[in-house]
Amino acid sequence: MKNESGFSLISVLVAITMFSVGVLALSRTGAEVMRVQTQSSARSTAVAIARAHMETLRAMDPKDILSEAAIKVDGEGKPNSQGSFTRTVKVADAGRNLKEIRVVVDYLRSQAPIELMTYAFYIGGA
Repeated sequence: MKNESGFSLISVLVAITMFSVGVLALSRTGAEVMRVQTQSSARSTAVAIARAHMETLRAMDPKDILSEAAIKVDGEGKPNSQGSFTRTVKVADAGRNLKEIRVVVDYLRSQAPIELMTYAFYIGGA
């Protein structure tokens, strides 16, 4: 009998193939993680923009709050024609002396826009 030590060519090829499949799976997972992180970051920024603008509106007299057309804004919520986000304000009467205020922020590749809603009560006439 011969004492054969080492690996055969077939076992080396099988090992390389298995290693390649593993590396490919890891690279696809890495790409997916990057995509999800980017999407999560954009969503967090959109929430921050909506919150900041909602707080600005809540500081105003409810009688003076009006709907606003869609406007492009940057990551800080400042108007910018090249901005990645679109902010809209929708105001509707929700009853006597009550307004429903919605701030909607949309962004690229979003599945659904961010929408914050509150009610503002005011004393006096319409």
